[in-house]
Amino acid sequence: MGHRDASSQEAFFNCLYEERFSKMKRYALILLSNPELAEEVVQDAFLELYLHIDEVMAHEKPEFWLQKAVKYKSLHKLRERARDLKQYVSLDSDAIPPISAPDEFEKIEEDPDSLEKLNRKISEALPAKDLHIFKRVALDGVPYKKISEEIGLTIGVCQKRVQRTRQKLKKRLLEQRD
Repeated sequence: MGHRDASSQEAFFNCLYEERFSKMKRYALILLSNPELAEEVVQDAFLELYLHIDEVMAHEKPEFWLQKAVKYKSLHKLRERARDLKQYVSLDSDAIPPISAPDEFEKIEEDPDSLEKLNRKISEALPAKDLHIFKRVALDGVPYKKISEEIGLTIGVCQKRVQRTRQKLKKRLLEQRD
């Protein structure tokens, strides 16, 4: 790829960013009802656009490509949050709104001793800082950017900690079921 191609790609990206960022943020806000999360999703969609710039430039309607990316990234965030809430239900059932829980959670909640044991297992298995980050993401819907600023870690480190916490929670919940 020559210098001219790179400069035309950069000009295309910058133009689309300036013209569509606000509109895409409003669209994400409608889907997510969280301004910070909406901005994070739109930034992520633009990153995806940048990674696929050749494809988007060849697309008949690049703004539709971008809108689809924002839509799917927003839906992914909503699914991720719902999954986190379901996993978290056994940790702090008074702190979250009622959701339809799978059978495993209903069984756990029926037996208070079982719930107490599970909470103890999870507290022992997870570092307090990781559990705090997970709660902020799962319950409060706080974007990684804000969490990283609050605790002084990079966004990537926060994302990785949440990913590992999800894996550990899943493992603990499966152990509890057995």
